Amino acid sequence: MIKILLLLSTVSFAEIQESNVRELMSKAGETFNALQKAVIVNKDLSEKTFELNRKLTELFELALSSTPNLDDITKDPKKRDELLAAYKEIMADTVNVSLATEQSILEKNLEKTKTNLTKLKEKRTQGHDIFKPQGEYSNEYYRH
Repeated sequence: MIKILLLLSTVSFAEIQESNVRELMSKAGETFNALQKAVIVNKDLSEKTFELNRKLTELFELALSSTPNLDDITKDPKKRDELLAAYKEIMADTVNVSLATEQSILEKNLEKTKTNLTKLKEKRTQGHDIFKPQGEYSNEYYRH
């Protein structure tokens, strides 16, 4: 009985994690857009902007610790492992760039902050090349 309950709770947690990746990335996109406006348009490196970036970093960290649903992309275990590794690498890099952005905001270095935002855009594009928004996936990854 306990084994069944543990299995059911594991499945539920996995399902929650998979749906949360898409939700987390959507929230991250909204937060990133607000951060870009604060920095690029308003040239704002205040505590409020730092907190906005802190929220973004936390969303990226949560996404890194989550597992996306890969069923729509492939059933092949080897390709799933490759795709999951690519996802984790992109997210780890994204967390690191977001942390560097926090540091540049604290240093009140506008140019470095803008450069880091450009790097975050590049990471977003890299991720979207595999995982399209609205759940549409690119099969380009598997054509190599």
